[in-house]
Amino acid sequence: MSRPVALDDLFDIAVPSDPALSPDGRLVAYVLSTVDRGEDVDRGEVWQVDVGTGSRRRLTAGHTDSGPAWSPAGSLAFLRDDGERTLVLVVAPGSADPREVATLPAGATGLAWSPDGVRLALTAPAPAGTDDADVLDPRAPVVASRRSFRADGRGLTRGTRRHVHLVDVTSGEVHRVTAGDWDAAAPTWSPDGTRLAITAGVGDDADLTGSTQVCVVDAAASGPIGTPDQVTDLAGAVDFAGWSPDGSSLVVVGSSRPGPHNMDLLRIALDTGKVDVLTADLDRMVMPGGEPAYPGGRPGFTADGALLFCARDRGHTRLFRIDDLDRPRSVAVPMDEGSVVSGLSTNGGDVAAVVVASRHSLGEVAIVDATGDIRVLTDHSAVALPGVTWIEPEERTFVTHDGTEVGGVLIRAQDAVGPRPLLLDVHGGPHDSWSSALDGVHLYHQVLASEGWLVLLVNPRGSDGSDDDFLRGALGRWGYADEADFLDPIDQLVAEGLADPARVAVTGYSYGGFAVCHLTARTDRFAAAVVGGGICDLRSFAGTSDMGHYYATEEFGGLAAVRSGTAASPIDLVDRVTTPTLVLHGEADDRCPVGQAEQWFTALRENRTPAELVLYPGASHAFIVTGHPSHRADFNRRIHDWVTRFGAPATPGSGPDARRRRSRWQQRLSLLADRHGVPGAAFGVLDLRSDGRAEPVVAAHGVLSTRTGVAVTPDARFQIGSITKVWTATLAAMLADEGVLELDQPVVSYLPDLDLGSADHTAHVTMRHLLSHTSGLDGDVFTDTGRGDEALARYVADVLPTVPPTSPVSTLFSYCNSGYSLAGRVLERVTGTTWDRLIDERLVAPLGLDDTGTLPQDALLGRVAVGHLGRRPDLRPTDTWYLPWSGAPAGAVWASAADVLEFARLHLEEGQHGEHRLVATGTVAEMRKPVTHVPAPHFGADAWGLGWMVKDWSGRMVIGHDGGSIGQTAFLRLVPDAGVAVVLLTNGGNAYELYRELFSEALGELADIEIPTFSAPADHPQAPDDRDRWAGSYVRHLQTIEVDPTDDGLRLEVALRAEFADLLGIDRVRRLDVRRTDDPARFVFQVPGTELWQSVSFLEREGTTYLHEGLRAAPRR
Repeated sequence: MSRPVALDDLFDIAVPSDPALSPDGRLVAYVLSTVDRGEDVDRGEVWQVDVGTGSRRRLTAGHTDSGPAWSPAGSLAFLRDDGERTLVLVVAPGSADPREVATLPAGATGLAWSPDGVRLALTAPAPAGTDDADVLDPRAPVVASRRSFRADGRGLTRGTRRHVHLVDVTSGEVHRVTAGDWDAAAPTWSPDGTRLAITAGVGDDADLTGSTQVCVVDAAASGPIGTPDQVTDLAGAVDFAGWSPDGSSLVVVGSSRPGPHNMDLLRIALDTGKVDVLTADLDRMVMPGGEPAYPGGRPGFTADGALLFCARDRGHTRLFRIDDLDRPRSVAVPMDEGSVVSGLSTNGGDVAAVVVASRHSLGEVAIVDATGDIRVLTDHSAVALPGVTWIEPEERTFVTHDGTEVGGVLIRAQDAVGPRPLLLDVHGGPHDSWSSALDGVHLYHQVLASEGWLVLLVNPRGSDGSDDDFLRGALGRWGYADEADFLDPIDQLVAEGLADPARVAVTGYSYGGFAVCHLTARTDRFAAAVVGGGICDLRSFAGTSDMGHYYATEEFGGLAAVRSGTAASPIDLVDRVTTPTLVLHGEADDRCPVGQAEQWFTALRENRTPAELVLYPGASHAFIVTGHPSHRADFNRRIHDWVTRFGAPATPGSGPDARRRRSRWQQRLSLLADRHGVPGAAFGVLDLRSDGRAEPVVAAHGVLSTRTGVAVTPDARFQIGSITKVWTATLAAMLADEGVLELDQPVVSYLPDLDLGSADHTAHVTMRHLLSHTSGLDGDVFTDTGRGDEALARYVADVLPTVPPTSPVSTLFSYCNSGYSLAGRVLERVTGTTWDRLIDERLVAPLGLDDTGTLPQDALLGRVAVGHLGRRPDLRPTDTWYLPWSGAPAGAVWASAADVLEFARLHLEEGQHGEHRLVATGTVAEMRKPVTHVPAPHFGADAWGLGWMVKDWSGRMVIGHDGGSIGQTAFLRLVPDAGVAVVLLTNGGNAYELYRELFSEALGELADIEIPTFSAPADHPQAPDDRDRWAGSYVRHLQTIEVDPTDDGLRLEVALRAEFADLLGIDRVRRLDVRRTDDPARFVFQVPGTELWQSVSFLEREGTTYLHEGLRAAPRR
């Protein structure tokens, strides 16, 4: 029965490595790595397979056996490490029992037989000097004069280095060959057995430069050699040095150029030191192997003198050959596409042993000849995981917007339909690369793909496997140089309909972790992020990593660039990160020290960005490959769970999409609010286009009060001012649905004692007039009638009779707060309860609003915004929070942005809330139907319905309302046919300009709407000059406006009632110079501090002239 890969398969994987071809070519010894789940360790056993028959058997049963090596006579040596020491063991030909030959300190590697089969060379930890003390006091102070005092995977080196030793196989005697404060590696024997070639970090500043040299030492030296003979002085580094068959030259994997370059295959003549580059035509990274995640093998010669070697091409380590070293030409040995070769072993014959991984296998032992004829000898993967079906990775090529080609790998189930969630995984290095071969380290790739994800692996600029220019393409510009190499392929997959842009996650390890930090600081497009073993601060990394100085020098040109900030660190941009981030790190990581993870996590927590830190005790940087199996499994599981939790939630349209949009609007809100001097704001968007139950997206900025400095959060409560009128109108509509109220019935029928200061108004004003501002009542009468349940009743009975109407009933539109107070009193009378209780019981509770109310004492139970008067730099908090309760139905609601959007949802969904209908569909439509038109063009409305402002923007109906209270301003817009609502709540500053910019972006993006502007008038209006016609005094309860002609237009002197002007902190008298337009009855003026031009129009109705400004009509007296 077939099944997909599971995360727990990590404990059952069996992978061969370290193949060693016997001298006669009949056998291949290799190490089979498995997991001991109970002991939580990897097991390494030496096996051998018969090349002719394919039969195989296990030779050893140690815990960690490694490094099999054949003697010329057919004995097999290997190493067994128990954590405290390394044993050298030998199995004689025909024997099944290993013989212990010698014991060395733990960590010995690199067995190599002498040509006579008498001695074994290897490297092992040893004191830097010649004192072979067995034990160094772990409590002793560590004193260092070079940077080699710490190494990843080893911790504090305590004066030990890696040096060459010789083991006499017969006597077991161990002879140390090299000594000094430097490391030696990879010893190989000369054909005559008299010398050893090694790589060594000699040189006074090798600890700073990271350079290594090729050296030759005398194998018969009587004592340790402190200064080996350097063959030549290479400007770069070397990884391996082997001998030509005649011993006259060395074949070296290294670079003769300083800085990061593709490693070449070099030939160095021992007599002259001349260096020939054998792979100049190839321009690819030669791979000697020996490092986790860097598959390759040591070069070796065949019987016909050809040189076989490994090099990485487009992410895949391939086998190449050079037939003539004097006229070198690199030729690829033909193999299947997607194959990755590691562990190259030659014996001077016609074939080589390798381990080959592919799109179908994690790796098996194989024999290959120069023609590419390959025979796979083992099937450990299939045996270990029977019935498991792997998803075959596919190679892709992407072109970025600057024309750069980048390779990549896409892992996806072929039956996945429609746009899918996508995980971008960034490799480490940065000079590493992904291949399309199966991968047993990152099992979450396969598991996510089987669950419908796309897994994208990109090899960006800086990756190896391409030419040298590409390898060096990110030098000095980590993150910035390769940013497009990650983002553009995602865009391409989105354009192809494969990836869902709202469900994109990113992860990466080592340099990949750096890239994740950078990307999430630069863009909000990722719904989830995982930083593994990463770097966020190059300054501290340069001084604390075991290779930090090398990276600072070779990648960025020196510590000065890192310290100055020329090399940009993601930590400098961490305040921009809003993506939920999981941080995974080895606690004993000396390559990318754990402080990097702690620093990033702490900054995210400080910013209140969702974050989680996971540390793996005792784990080094390479723990995801070589660490405890439980740690590796946990690493895979946590990545899978985090990205599925935040990157692809079960409910479509929720979670990550909201976070992505919130992040985008958060950045815009903060930028624009600062620009316009708004101290605190909340901005929300509700988009029901694809999902009717989508959650509101809310961004918050600034402070509730500049006096306290308390931050605005998404649940902050603002006064929404006159947006309250739509709530009151909705209550009236609901009661009309129930037959409790008739909108066209004169309100006197509900309030028999009503007196509106005019018999005609008292007899004819209806609820429809009140809700549409056509009652003719004077609209701004803010007389305080106290608190309590009778406040509205007192206002209607004691105040309204004393204020004469401004125009006949239904004659024209004039914005009317007092009319809404009267409407609220009608609602109280027909229901027998107070207006505020009606709001709570009929709207707040059914809609499930947690941060909405009417009473100031209730507002104080949450985070409450305080209004601010004036403009920067004179912005100040107001000392009065609330308008008189007599005006409550016109402006007393306070709410959070999310709650306002939930109220808007009720109207977008035609009166339906979940399974309950609160307002009849026809009634909702009637509320937004224009009842009257606004006489003077106004930025907020063309017409008015029942409560709603109604406008035609870009051919679409937009409804909404604005609200203003003492120092607070609110804006709400709905596009019913698009299912979109947008709200902005502010507590001072230039709120209108903030509204213009934010709403223009939001409605343009969500509904293809362009908000109209009212531009400056023409310099030379063509209309007749009727300025004298409009002169006079225009009077309302709140203000008197004197109009006088001027040379360019009219001058208006606006005198406000003193108590109202003082409450709002504005001048009692304002003078406005208004300019003519092409309409003789229309003039305009620019609102101070804004780009807004506002209209002043003159109307004549039934023998009376009216000045219409700010939505209000004032009659000439």
